[in-house]
Amino acid sequence: MERRIYTRIIPTVILSATALFLLGDYFFVNTGVRAVVNELTNWSVVIGAFTALLAVTTVFLFNITRVVHKTKGWIYNSLTILFLVLTILLGLTQGTTTVSYRFLISTMLGAIAISVNAAGGLKFASGIYRSARAGIWKQGYFS
Repeated sequence: MERRIYTRIIPTVILSATALFLLGDYFFVNTGVRAVVNELTNWSVVIGAFTALLAVTTVFLFNITRVVHKTKGWIYNSLTILFLVLTILLGLTQGTTTVSYRFLISTMLGAIAISVNAAGGLKFASGIYRSARAGIWKQGYFS
């Protein structure tokens, strides 16, 4: 039970409170709520940057391990590393408004969006299949 508090209940309470503040700021004009929303927005940028750094590090380490051990498809992993480093270097040296940087980001994000949507669709379809197999439709839960 103690672990459930840390892994389920506390994050749910934090998310619910944040959502209420954001919704409250949208519907009501209050300087106190506005200050809290600004602070939450600033923290979301910090958390998002940390998440992006963690994701880039994970992708880099995963692909470098596969290249070093020359597993099947290692050439594609080396290309992933090359374009990851190229995108970071272009963004740091030329800025994020150049045509080359925009092209790399749009092609990378397109592939990532397709993968995420496909995974979500697969999970959705799997849930429907499992519920149909379990006979939930016949038991009257959804009627």
